Amino acid sequence: MKPPAENGAMPGFDSPLARWFFRELFRKDRLAHHPTCSCYDNHLLRFGHVAFCLGCFCLVAGAIVSVSLLIFLGGTLPFHSEAGPWQMIGLGLALFSPTLVQPFVQVKPFKVISRFLLGVSIVLLWYGGLFLLPWTPFGLFLRLVFVVVFILTFRATNKWRSRKTADPCKRCPFGVYPFCKGNQVKVNKLIAELERRACPEDKAFVEFATKLASAGLTDTNIEIMSIGEALADRAG
Repeated sequence: MKPPAENGAMPGFDSPLARWFFRELFRKDRLAHHPTCSCYDNHLLRFGHVAFCLGCFCLVAGAIVSVSLLIFLGGTLPFHSEAGPWQMIGLGLALFSPTLVQPFVQVKPFKVISRFLLGVSIVLLWYGGLFLLPWTPFGLFLRLVFVVVFILTFRATNKWRSRKTADPCKRCPFGVYPFCKGNQVKVNKLIAELERRACPEDKAFVEFATKLASAGLTDTNIEIMSIGEALADRAG
């Protein structure tokens, strides 16, 4: 399938309607942070028709639970605990360790547990590193060291996970996102809305987008989709 051309150009590709279409086509759900097709089921928690990013949801849940327990056990703010700062930091590091294993164990129950423990870990680390250390010059120095180490560890962990975590799209048997089988419902809704919004001068682009949606992502139109991604970035 070739795009409509006129004097070597692709009419309508830089129109407001085209920019809207490509922006919506590549837009990820605000709560899911991933495509919501079945290929990403291992990365999502679904509650009815609403999908949440598994990692973010479980991390926030772990943080909320740990903060609530610290408040309950401490009674007042700032937190008080019989545990010292090093015991709390040690416990936080122990709960952090499953996060390093998670890229190699892509089993959903383990992901839920490890991300929940990561949320607990972050709260305990910050509690021990900022609240429980002594309020002395040396204690203030240790707090600075803690913040620097935490930031460096956060960046290194994200790089580690991005290198070691497999991309679900690469092994999906149902086509290439965003025109894969699992995303077809969203694409069909977008085409219907595109036709509703279109003016007579948008006819060529609407015809092309409809053919593109029905044909899927093939070698002949990957270049077209790269143009669409650029337009989506510009519009977003």
